[in-house]
Amino acid sequence: MPIAVIQVVLLSWGATSMATEPAAYQPPMMVTNVVGRRVVRDVFQMLLAVTPANESVGEGAPAGSPEAAPAGGPGSNTFWAEIVKQARTEGFTLDTNMESRFQGVAAANDPRRVVPPEATRSPTTLFAYRWNLPHLVTNKFAGFVPGSLASVVLAGFHTNGRTMRVWDYPQVPSTWPTNPPVLWWNTNNLMWGRKGITAISPVAQGIGAFGQGEITLLTRRHGYVRGHGMGLDGLDPTRVGRRAWFYTRDNQPVECRVKLLVIRTQTKDRPGDYSIVLFDADLPPDIEPMRVVDLEVARRKYLHFLSYEDDCYRLRFLSLQGGYVSTLLPGWTVPVRGGDSGNPIMLPLPNELLFLNGMTTSPPSATMQADMDMLSRKAGLDPRKYQMQWVNLDQYPDY
Repeated sequence: MPIAVIQVVLLSWGATSMATEPAAYQPPMMVTNVVGRRVVRDVFQMLLAVTPANESVGEGAPAGSPEAAPAGGPGSNTFWAEIVKQARTEGFTLDTNMESRFQGVAAANDPRRVVPPEATRSPTTLFAYRWNLPHLVTNKFAGFVPGSLASVVLAGFHTNGRTMRVWDYPQVPSTWPTNPPVLWWNTNNLMWGRKGITAISPVAQGIGAFGQGEITLLTRRHGYVRGHGMGLDGLDPTRVGRRAWFYTRDNQPVECRVKLLVIRTQTKDRPGDYSIVLFDADLPPDIEPMRVVDLEVARRKYLHFLSYEDDCYRLRFLSLQGGYVSTLLPGWTVPVRGGDSGNPIMLPLPNELLFLNGMTTSPPSATMQADMDMLSRKAGLDPRKYQMQWVNLDQYPDY
């Protein structure tokens, strides 16, 4: 059953208006491969070949040993030059960061366009969709130095043969929600293989389109979701008993129910935009809570570099409606849309996903932990057993 059918079956988890969300956008089928890497002083560059899938032009991507290529040292620049020379001979266009970010608007009325109209309104989503294909994109990351957090994140970003589609086979049985949705992980998705991936619940009773209002598990009992559009600030008894499903790596559904829910929206006395769900039981070991990082520390170590332009090229994973993951990088970007709020934004270490914050919503904080503790006590639980696990990034230099 296609994803679009799921969107018709499910109802709104948050505000009633979410049920009117348009169907989740299906990204164009693109083939993106890393064909060269190098380091120039403190700038890390990846050379990407972007071609449309299922077209003969896609077979003309430059050959090379992309992710085995040296990132620096003798021979790396020569390898880079040879790939560029070969690509141009085969008709590829070479783009720079700025060119690939903003070209595309002029082609909005091109009948061959593959990007939806709404994506042309946001420059940060343009660089993945070009009409004069095939092309190469030079993707730069200032601040890349050995031992930096950027070097660790990018060294673990393996892309060739990977996809932005997270789920292969989403299906809702006619007996839902008595019986769980059938979901199969796409084991070629960009996040696969990292600890914490099972912390994302894409389906809950009452959500909007498939993948809207995702719940991110931050302790064995506590899940994170957006605050705005959920209702009045405070405890919400109306959603008690609703079901949510997490999925093990071997595609087994794990059902849990809402025992308590607290909504936090922006007030004059307390900033914040999140909701915390307390489930009726601890999730089993096969479902791994996502560890968290201090967003301000992450900005010093990784996200705040030279300018806003550079910040747009910091690799992060964004879990989006429709069952996709986006990265904000050329070739691996799906437009962010209404209904993605609260879905997790993650810092991808080579073997683990770390929770930074929700889409347009709050990062983890002491205030959020206090709300978790309050829910635990109301349920007769020991709050000390349900603490978010913070990852220390002090070993990496500030920028």
